[in-house]
Amino acid sequence: MSILLLLSITIYVVALGWSLLLIRRYGDMRVGFVSVMLGLMAFNQLLKLSPDGLSALYVTNDVLDIAIGGMACLSLHFVSQIFQNAHGQRVRLVENIAAVRETERRMRSIVENVPGAVAIKDSQSRYVFMNQYAAHLLGTTPESGVGKTAGEILGAEDPNLLSGTDARVIETGVAIRELEERWVDPSGLERTLVITKSPLLGSDGNVEFIVVIAFDISNQRRAEAALKDREQRYQDLFDQSPVGVWDEDYSGVKLLIDALQRRGVKDFRRYFVENPRALEKAVDAIKLNDINPSALRIYGAENSKVFFEKQKSAVTANLTGYHLKVIEGLAGNQQEISIDHAVETVDGRPAYIRSNIHVVESDTNPWSRVVSTDQDITKAREAQRALNSAKESAESASRAKTDFLAHMSHELRTPLNAILGFTQIISGELFGELGHEKYKEYSADIMNSGQHLLNMINDILDISKIEAGEAELQEAEIDLEELFRDCITMVGARPDAGDTTLRYEVLPEAPRIRADRRFMSQILINLLTNAAKFTPDEGEAVLKATVSDDGGIKLIVEDTGIGISQEDIPKAMEAFGQVRANSHNAHEGTGLGLTISKRLCELHDGQLLIESKLGVGTVVTVSLPEDRILREVQDHAN
Repeated sequence: MSILLLLSITIYVVALGWSLLLIRRYGDMRVGFVSVMLGLMAFNQLLKLSPDGLSALYVTNDVLDIAIGGMACLSLHFVSQIFQNAHGQRVRLVENIAAVRETERRMRSIVENVPGAVAIKDSQSRYVFMNQYAAHLLGTTPESGVGKTAGEILGAEDPNLLSGTDARVIETGVAIRELEERWVDPSGLERTLVITKSPLLGSDGNVEFIVVIAFDISNQRRAEAALKDREQRYQDLFDQSPVGVWDEDYSGVKLLIDALQRRGVKDFRRYFVENPRALEKAVDAIKLNDINPSALRIYGAENSKVFFEKQKSAVTANLTGYHLKVIEGLAGNQQEISIDHAVETVDGRPAYIRSNIHVVESDTNPWSRVVSTDQDITKAREAQRALNSAKESAESASRAKTDFLAHMSHELRTPLNAILGFTQIISGELFGELGHEKYKEYSADIMNSGQHLLNMINDILDISKIEAGEAELQEAEIDLEELFRDCITMVGARPDAGDTTLRYEVLPEAPRIRADRRFMSQILINLLTNAAKFTPDEGEAVLKATVSDDGGIKLIVEDTGIGISQEDIPKAMEAFGQVRANSHNAHEGTGLGLTISKRLCELHDGQLLIESKLGVGTVVTVSLPEDRILREVQDHAN
C-alpha cells in the first residue's frame, strides 16, 4: 500500500508542476487552474493523515480519493496537451495568413510598379483587375475601370477595341504573345501596345479569366519611323546627289597591310610598285558596298549590276594608281585623302576624276567603310587647259606688243624729233624770212601736230610699261607747294588752257610726302589738263591738298567745268575711253590720261576717285596712305 501512496504523491506533484508550467508558458488558465485545484485537494487529503493514522489508509476511502484525483490529474494533463497542440496550429495559421498577406502586398507592389499594363478580364472581356499603368493608358482609375470593357471605358464606337482576340484565348485556351495593337488614347495620341494574353483556368478546367500584360512601345515605334524616314532621306540624298559616291570595304586590305607591317614593310608605295601582284591581291580584297547613280554615270555603267560585273575587269584595272594612293594613305592613318586621276570608263570614254576619300571610323571593323565622293572634272580640266593656253597666248601677245612699242618708240621718236627741230628752226626763221605769212602759220601747225603726236606716243609707252609691270618708283621727298606751283605753271602755258583760271591752295602746315616726283607731276598735270580743257572760259580749276580722316593725304583737283554724268564715269576711267556729250569735250587726245593717272596712283598704294555733276563741275581726288607722309618733317613743322 505504501507503493501506491508514493505513486499518488508523485503524480500529484508532477500534475501540479505541469499545470504551473502551462500557466506560465501558454497562458492556458482554465486547464492549469483545474489541475492546480485537484492537486491541492489530493495534497490536503494527505495532510489529514497523521503519522499514527497512516495505517488507516488501508482501511479508509481516502486512498480511493487519492487514486481518483491522480487519474483526474492525468486526464487533465492529456487534455492540456490537446489544447496545446490546437494553440500551436492556430499560431501557425495566423503566421501563414500574415505571410500570404505580405506576399500579396509585395506582388501588388510589383504589379503596380511594373512599367507596363497588367489586367485581368473575365469571359465577357470586362476588367476584374487593372493596375495603375493600365488605368492611365485607358484614361481612368482602377476602381472606375473594373466591371467595364475597354470600349466602354473609352466610349469607342468599336465595342471590341483591345478585346478582339479575347474570344480566341477563351475558346482555345492558348496564350497569344507579342500582339501589336494600335489605338488612339483619350488625349488623342496614337499608341502602339505589344500585348500578351494568357488564359487563367477555373476549378472546372475551363478558361475563367484572361491575364493581359501590355507594354507601350509607342515611343519606340515613333523612333523607328523617324529613323526609317531619316534613312530614306539619306538614301534619297545618296541617290539624287550630283556627285558620285562609292562606299567600299577595305577591311580585307587592312589585314594585308597589318601582315606587311609585321614583316617590317614601311614604304608601301615602293613595295607595291616593286610587287604589282601584291597590289592586285590588295585590290581584289576590296569589296564594293554601294554606289549611287551619279557614280554609275561618271564611270559609264548602265546600272549597278553591270558595274558590279565589270568593276574588277574594267574599272579597277584603270584605277591601279588610284587604289595605290588610297592604300598608301590608309596605311599612313590618313582620314581624308584627295586624288585627281585619269580613268577609262566602262564604256571606253577617257575621263578625269577628282576623288575625295573619307574613312568612316569603326572600333570593331577598321576600314570597313571607305567612302569616296567623285566628280568628273574632265570638262573643267579641258576648260582650264584652254584658259591656260589663252593666257599664255595673251601674255605672248602682250610681250610682243611691249616689244613692238619699245622698238617703235625709238623708230617714231627719232624722225619726229627731227621734224620738230626743223619746224622750230623754220618757225624761228633762223636762216632768213619765209617770204609768206602762211608758211609761218603752217610751220606752227606742224609743230603743234608733231608735239601732239609725241605726247600720244609717250602716253602709249607709259601705259604699256605700267601694264607690263615695268614702271618702277623713284621715290623722293616732295614739297607739295613746289609740286603744285610747277604743275600749274606747266599746264597754264599750254594753248588748250584757254582763259581758265588755274590756281593752287596749300596750307602752311601741309606735310611733305614720299613719292615718285615725275609720276606725281604726271598725275596732277593730266588732271589739271582735263580740268582746263573741259572748263569753259572764265571758269576755274583749283589744286589743293588736305589731310584725310584716316591720317593720309588727299590731292584734289576741283573745276567748274561741264561735268560728267554718273553713268559715264566708269567709261572715262577706261583705257582710250572718251566721253563725248557735247561740243565742249570734243577735244583731241588718246583717252589715256585718267587711266595712266589711276595706275600711277595705285603704284603709290593710293586710289583715284571722281565725283561729278553735269553742268556743275568735277572733283578728282588722289588719296595716298598715311605711310606716304613724312612724319618727322610734319612733327617739326608742328
